[in-house]
Amino acid sequence: MSLLTATTKGTFGLIRRLPPLLAASTVGWLAYSAIRDRDEPPLPDPFASRPNRLVTLEAGELVVHETQVHTDRSDTTPVVLIHSVNAAASSYEMAPLFQRLERDRFVVSVDLPGFGHSDRSDRQYSPELMADAIAAVLDTFDEPVHLITLSLSGEFAARAARIRPDRVASLTMISPTGMGSGSMVEPRSSGWFETITENSLVGQGLFDLLASDWSIRYFLSRSFATTVDPGLAAFAGLTARQPDARH
Repeated sequence: MSLLTATTKGTFGLIRRLPPLLAASTVGWLAYSAIRDRDEPPLPDPFASRPNRLVTLEAGELVVHETQVHTDRSDTTPVVLIHSVNAAASSYEMAPLFQRLERDRFVVSVDLPGFGHSDRSDRQYSPELMADAIAAVLDTFDEPVHLITLSLSGEFAARAARIRPDRVASLTMISPTGMGSGSMVEPRSSGWFETITENSLVGQGLFDLLASDWSIRYFLSRSFATTVDPGLAAFAGLTARQPDARH
């Protein structure tokens, strides 16, 4: 038997075994997800020794991390930082900007609804909800602010700026997504997919896959040009495993 023939037969044999192997792997992962220990430590503050404040929304309480107030800042225009949107997103993603800008400005970083320290209620997290949350934060200021966003939150901030244009001095988007021509007024949905994910066992299993260490590092690598910061990866893993994170 030639090497080519042997290789071809081996390849086709592997292909024939793929469906049962995939099924077995799926069942094994769901079983692991169902019995795994979920006793995770509480989520720490992403910015040590900084004060937090709450903004009350229909979706629950929104946590806003802010710098200490100083009167000698060179620019008094506040800066509002908005993190990205993924299974493990939080204000920690904006830590480098927060720590650099707070030397000269008053800076706040917002945990969007369903993320970080903000409420994670079981509800539809639509673009409108996110935009309204950002607009509510803007309304807490007495002057226009500089908005800086990461990834998909750029679209939400743009929507908020249309709602409250008088509250936005500038809008800076880092690696923006969600700016296609298609409308996102109504969240896109697939009936069969929603039916599957609403099953507690399957839905939790899929979320655990998204919140796995390798998955988190993959998504972070798509948002950051350099090597993923170990502290960010660790914080992302912890926030993705908090109670009700899958909502």
